[in-house]
Amino acid sequence: MGLRRKLEMIRRRKWTILTCGVVVGVAIGGVSALRPPEYTAEARVRLAPDVVTPLDPLAIPGVVAVSDRTMVAFAESTTSAGVARQAAAALHVDATRIAASVTARRVGATDQIAVVAKSEHRAEATRAANASARAAIAARQLAAVGTLQRAANGLDPELASLKSRMADLDAQVRARTGTTAATAQLDAAASQFQTLESRQQDLRRAADGLAPGASLVHA
Repeated sequence: MGLRRKLEMIRRRKWTILTCGVVVGVAIGGVSALRPPEYTAEARVRLAPDVVTPLDPLAIPGVVAVSDRTMVAFAESTTSAGVARQAAAALHVDATRIAASVTARRVGATDQIAVVAKSEHRAEATRAANASARAAIAARQLAAVGTLQRAANGLDPELASLKSRMADLDAQVRARTGTTAATAQLDAAASQFQTLESRQQDLRRAADGLAPGASLVHA
């Protein structure tokens, strides 16, 4: 094979390789162009400080902050099935769409949670992020109210028992069949009943007037 034919073959192969490269590039570009865009929207939630009691050995006077455990729990609840259902109901969409598109994370070491939603439509991503954030806030308040209500209702059996005992002791005192000890026991039971009843009323008032433990600060 002469030198001229070898050079001609090399040139042909070079153009074949270049043509294949162009075709592949155009194909990749076409696929990218056909792929729908993805938009991201973010809503931020600020959590209220945890309640610190004077008996808390770890409490620092004058310093109240949101615990890491509270932040993690709120972020996890934001992506829970229950919150997804509430957000989906508000938007009139399927809950699986919300669950698949929403994530949540703490913003650095702050008291804020970033609720992030992705969608092919910018407005839809914004609505999903905001609805999920609001649903998580509502769920947190509902859980806190439920805790107070259960604590109040949990005093009912003890109050009923004291009330029954007070009735028995009062009957003994009125019938003059009871001793001085019965009168003292009646007074003690009445005092305990009053204390528990006051505690129950405080819990119910706290549940009725409980402020949201978080707020939407950026939507």
